[in-house]
Amino acid sequence: MVLTKRQKEVLEYIEDYVGKNGFSPSYDDIAAHFGFSSKGTVYRHIHTLEKKGKLTTSKNKSRSITLHAGGERIYEVPVIGTVSRKQGLKRYRIPDYLRLPEHFDCRNDDMIYMVEDSSFREEYILKRDFLLLSKEYDTAKPFYCLVQVDGKDYFIKYFHLENNIIRLNSTNVDLLPLFYEPNRIRIVGRIAAVIREF
Repeated sequence: MVLTKRQKEVLEYIEDYVGKNGFSPSYDDIAAHFGFSSKGTVYRHIHTLEKKGKLTTSKNKSRSITLHAGGERIYEVPVIGTVSRKQGLKRYRIPDYLRLPEHFDCRNDDMIYMVEDSSFREEYILKRDFLLLSKEYDTAKPFYCLVQVDGKDYFIKYFHLENNIIRLNSTNVDLLPLFYEPNRIRIVGRIAAVIREF
């Protein structure tokens, strides 16, 4: 669809902002940049751009604008911290963001942890890999996940629940499975993808 001059300017500003910062501008950022007197004006432009298929907004995110690139949706997923087997989870005070293409099929509550060290190398997970975690999983079916055992160590394994016993299988065939009672396991999230930058 054809954009008005102002709609094109707003879209270009959002694209430039995302390119420089890795995440979308807030409505306040847009209003300040264009000198709009209220966020209502921003909302009308964003709503129109969304109707014209140029972006998507989410209600549950502070920076809720997701751009569409060449008709493809682009997800901005927060990198909320790092993970290590022994050091555990460390949350960033301010999250970073990774832009992921449409085929990742992300959800609003998806999150990313960066692997802090080489403690998961036996699972073929390397330092500085990114783990895309989803809160959507079905414990009745096997799934790949990040888990914490006994409130201490973290593992990346395949989760199986059998006869009220959890079996954690490795991707490494040389490693034996681990068995635990359910109350010893905390699922951090299902690993939807491992992202490695070269």
